[in-house]
Amino acid sequence: MPLSISVTNLIVIAIVAVILFFAVRSSIRHLHGEGGCCGGSTYKAHPKSWITWGKPKPFPWRG
Repeated sequence: MPLSISVTNLIVIAIVAVILFFAVRSSIRHLHGEGGCCGGSTYKAHPKSWITWGKPKPFPWRG
């Protein structure tokens, strides 16, 4: 008895496989410390200088 898989089942399997691929890849990155939370991100914030802190920004009036 041959195994027959319809086209709709193949499409669903392909979509689930793509979602699973990205989920596993994201989980592996998170477990290696490359995620955005828990301080593992590569983003480094630059501290604001005191010169730019004290200057008030003008309100953009229109009209």
